[in-house]
Amino acid sequence: MDRIRRYPVSIFLAYQYGLWALVPAVATGSENAGFVAKVVLIALLTAFTVEFMCPSPRGVVDVGRSALTNRAVWVVSGIGLVAHYLAFLGGANSYGAQTGASSVASWVSLVSPLTVFLLFGVILGLGSYQSGSISRAAYTTLVLVSTVSVAVIGLLSGIVKSGISFAISVVFMLILAGFLRIRVAVSIALVLVLAWPLVQPVRDAIRSQQAGTLVESTGTPTDRLRLDEQLALADRLRTSVIRFDPPSPLTVVRTGLLPSVIDRDRPPISTGTQMSQALGGSRKNAVSATVLGNVLIILGWGGLIAYVFVVAVAMRLLLWRPSTWSVSAVAMVVLYLLSFSASFPDGLVRLLQGGEALFVLYAVIKLSRRKEGRVRRGARRGASHSGRARTRTAS
Repeated sequence: MDRIRRYPVSIFLAYQYGLWALVPAVATGSENAGFVAKVVLIALLTAFTVEFMCPSPRGVVDVGRSALTNRAVWVVSGIGLVAHYLAFLGGANSYGAQTGASSVASWVSLVSPLTVFLLFGVILGLGSYQSGSISRAAYTTLVLVSTVSVAVIGLLSGIVKSGISFAISVVFMLILAGFLRIRVAVSIALVLVLAWPLVQPVRDAIRSQQAGTLVESTGTPTDRLRLDEQLALADRLRTSVIRFDPPSPLTVVRTGLLPSVIDRDRPPISTGTQMSQALGGSRKNAVSATVLGNVLIILGWGGLIAYVFVVAVAMRLLLWRPSTWSVSAVAMVVLYLLSFSASFPDGLVRLLQGGEALFVLYAVIKLSRRKEGRVRRGARRGASHSGRARTRTAS
């Protein structure tokens, strides 16, 4: 457990890319095994070097000292859950919208940044649990309701990987906090793997309904669990005749911080669609070479090393003196910059949106606490004045 807390990025990358990309590529004798091994080993070596050289935080990730009220936990979680549901109703992150068969409502841009509140609620609940404000059973219920809700909404949208990534990120954070044992996490991973052959036909049926045509997955269900073939797309895209232009840093910042209803003239970020066209596919499809592969395509080998370096340093700084706010930021880094469903530079947009939402939440809670503090101080002064008045009257 101490090693996980000292090398979180290295272990997370080893689990995702070592187990689900490198091992399958070598075991099956894939022609892309050399390229996959190079990408994975460079990323792991970079993350391990940073985490080995930097001082490691001691003990478990304890955010109980900065715990908020139980009401704040449930309100924040409720806002996140409602935002997820409204975004689903508006067509956000659906297979139909991805293929162009349906459109996304304009008001979704106002709701989507609030979906991250559900992740914040899980972290805030962790602080309440560690401070003893809520029971283990109550917090477990919060975690289960949150993860299952995101998974179900993702399935109904035809995009299952969003729910799986949310669950993996939450489980990883709970391991860092000592709430969940590794053997329990392994059991959860086995259940997800065994359940996938049953889930895939349901997802394909939902996709067919949204697209208005028959959609069937190619290959076996286990093929969809392998990341080596997805990562290998980076090698093809780096030498593709059809080049694509990644969005500029200004476009990423504008998309991350400004809702589309305010900034209507910004160019769209369509990295996955452009990759699909570069591979000879349709503009209605979107593909990703995983976050490491996308970084390699856009920034090159030096950019890949810099990306992993920055993420590892950021994780170490955020976990050095953990609070509910810094650990919430860590959870976003894992979900948007490291998870297998994350994309680049799209993940940066989501991180900026989540950071903006986290800042607003922090400011609102701080202001409400100051207001409550003034009310309490006023009540104490009133009680003190009335007490002295009664004493003078009695004398």
